[in-house]
Amino acid sequence: MTRNQNGLTLVEVLASLAVLSVIGLLLWNVFFQGISYSKKAATDTSLQQEANQISMKLTRIHQTSPSYEIVNNNCQLKVYNTQTDDKQLITSFSDGKTCYTADIEEGSDHSRDLELTLSLKDAPGEKFTLHTTLYKLKGSSNHEN
Repeated sequence: MTRNQNGLTLVEVLASLAVLSVIGLLLWNVFFQGISYSKKAATDTSLQQEANQISMKLTRIHQTSPSYEIVNNNCQLKVYNTQTDDKQLITSFSDGKTCYTADIEEGSDHSRDLELTLSLKDAPGEKFTLHTTLYKLKGSSNHEN
């Protein structure tokens, strides 16, 4: 008598289903972790680009304005011309989703150290800090030292 064993037993089906489930869960986790890292990288890049643009504008203001003041006001940056008695607003930086803070060290007329921090209002842990120096080229202002 010949026995035919072409089918699968219930134990073999359950074992293969368990192995496939574990592999599927691992792939699912890796996929969503990749998406999460991708979003974080995009956010970091966006904050860095915005910080660079603000730094360029502040450098231009530093090079062209004889006297100015940067004010941190409720997640906004405001730059005032302090050459006259009544401060005139030169520019402001604000966004509904981003909080801006700037710490500028009063230095010489030609260079000042700036620490610019941008953070997301809905995710305060997502922030970017830029350390840079605002500079004037010799002879670029009316008050040459």
